[in-house]
Amino acid sequence: MTQPAASPVVRSSSQSVLAGHNLISRVAQIGVGVLATLMTALVQWWLWAWLEPNHFILFYPAVFAAAFVVGIYGGVAASLVSATLAIYFFIPPIYHLQVDKPTDWIPLFAFLAMSFSISWFIDFGRRRNADLHKAKEAAEKISKMRSQFLDIAAHELRTPVTTFSMLLQYSERQLQKGHPVEPSTLVRLRSQAARLSRLVADLFEVARLDHGSLVLNLEPTNLSSLILECLNEVRIREPERQVIFEEPPDVIELGMDRARIMQVLSNLLDNAVKYADPTVAIEVKVDVKCDFVRISVIDQSPGISKEQLKVLFEPLTRGTSNQVEQSSGLGLGLFISRGIVELHGGTIGVESVEGVGSTFYFDLPRPSQEKKVA
Repeated sequence: MTQPAASPVVRSSSQSVLAGHNLISRVAQIGVGVLATLMTALVQWWLWAWLEPNHFILFYPAVFAAAFVVGIYGGVAASLVSATLAIYFFIPPIYHLQVDKPTDWIPLFAFLAMSFSISWFIDFGRRRNADLHKAKEAAEKISKMRSQFLDIAAHELRTPVTTFSMLLQYSERQLQKGHPVEPSTLVRLRSQAARLSRLVADLFEVARLDHGSLVLNLEPTNLSSLILECLNEVRIREPERQVIFEEPPDVIELGMDRARIMQVLSNLLDNAVKYADPTVAIEVKVDVKCDFVRISVIDQSPGISKEQLKVLFEPLTRGTSNQVEQSSGLGLGLFISRGIVELHGGTIGVESVEGVGSTFYFDLPRPSQEKKVA
């Protein structure tokens, strides 16, 4: 009866161990080298009668195979074990290496030199092929993202442009007939213009981040006043939504680009308003740590899957709920926010549980006491 093949999970796990750079991976690589040598030793023992004494030739395949499968650690282990086995088990006593005869060491040194060279060259080729494979995958990923970006951008830009054009044509016909343009039409025109402006602004911000041309205007800023200003804007746009913020007792002043950090916080608040339960309050918290300040936006949204969390701050990425998929946008807000926070020397992240809610946060560095004194 045939044995079932190893599952993809087992194969992937074993490959990751053998290709790793930690202690367990090194031990596993050495183990492969030793195993390959022992298997070769069995073949050498079986062919003992046909072999020339003082011969290492059959151990070269073990070195080659170990280096090819797991890299230089396996090749070196196979080389050393092969030399030891050859000296003590396969070379007849009359040919054993003698300390008083330096020339007797030549076969051993030649074998080790050749084996180490083989291991190094094979490992170099493996690493070069791996780098080329990664570069190819990265290029394919970039090409796919660019194509996806163009498709999404064309779709998102076409919608407001088409609506704006239709509303203008309707207004033009009304004026030609001598009828006034309804205020509701002007409101819709302004809404589509604002939407188009936001999309273009996002594209412009991504281009600046990509080219490293986004420059910050750093200045001392009161963090509480910045948060309160953002919350006031949210309350004006969404008067029905409840947002809770407990202002810290002490004044927190950080060096930042006020407009850019407001952009980050506004984006997190807008996402919470868009996706969270409208009957539950959104909470903004400030936690002062030793060397940084954390600003968190807590909501009770549908949550984000573990797979989506890994790529959430990449461009063209949004959540996975039906509400998210039905909403418009290029999915660039979090990517832009990450770029802005990292330019400030901070970090941004999220903690989320599906069906419970999400906490988006970003950390901004605090000036050290020495800098304050200076």
